[in-house]
Amino acid sequence: MATSSFPRSAARFGLTLALVPALGQAWAADLPLRSSLPPMMDLPPAAPAPDWTGFHLDLDAGYTHTGSQPLRTTGTNPLEQALIDIGGVGRVTMPSSSFVLRGGIGYDLQPVPGSGLVAGLVADALYTDQKRDRTAAFAFGGNDVSLAAHQSLDFLGTARGRLGYGIGPLLVYGTGGLAYGRVGLSARTTLAGSAYTGIYDGGSHSGIETGYVYGGGIEWMAPGGLMPGQLAFKLEYLRYDLGNRTVTVNGMGPYFGPGGIGQLGHTANAVFRTEGQLVTAGLTYRFSGAN
Repeated sequence: MATSSFPRSAARFGLTLALVPALGQAWAADLPLRSSLPPMMDLPPAAPAPDWTGFHLDLDAGYTHTGSQPLRTTGTNPLEQALIDIGGVGRVTMPSSSFVLRGGIGYDLQPVPGSGLVAGLVADALYTDQKRDRTAAFAFGGNDVSLAAHQSLDFLGTARGRLGYGIGPLLVYGTGGLAYGRVGLSARTTLAGSAYTGIYDGGSHSGIETGYVYGGGIEWMAPGGLMPGQLAFKLEYLRYDLGNRTVTVNGMGPYFGPGGIGQLGHTANAVFRTEGQLVTAGLTYRFSGAN
């Protein structure tokens, strides 16, 4: 008599059901616990927003060039005007250039740190070795004539307002205000002849001249480092104009060769103009920096 397979199949199915929970527990035991997972890494803190508000000290080096800087000379008598015309010095240019070193101090205000308008004031002074000499030599009336002009700028200072826009670590600005500087100006005529040898006439001026200045620049605030948010790099362009100065030329010798003996008075006017352009690059130390 054949034995039925149903009881054996039912037994196997029951055994399988009994093993499922045990297998599930063993498989779950091999999984890492949620609490044992490595913690998520913390994100670095956001960089602080640069703040352009506060006092600052500036140190720059650069280059200045005057361009044409015209000198116009006119005689007050026919003889002097003839010397000017023959020498070709009625209108000449006095271009010059020099390396410069500048220091300054200022204050800026940025109502909304990190972005927005920046307004401020700055005062500075720079040393320059800017000078130019022009001469003309020719023969006239049996005399050797030499006409000479000299112009120099010993230092230049400014007191300016600044208005710009700060975007993060970058500041772009325009600037303008008062310019002043110490100038040295002179013009003279020298004769060498049988009747007289020496200075025929001359005049000079040395002192502080004032005018205006305008320009613009950019600053970039250095991130991190030993002085985070306090050190900035600066590039600036300025155009200055100290105006005109008339130097009165007067007779300085009692004779004028073939013209005979005569007293010399006011012989000419020399009108000098002092102007130029300035490009500097340097560092700014700010007492505010990042928030």
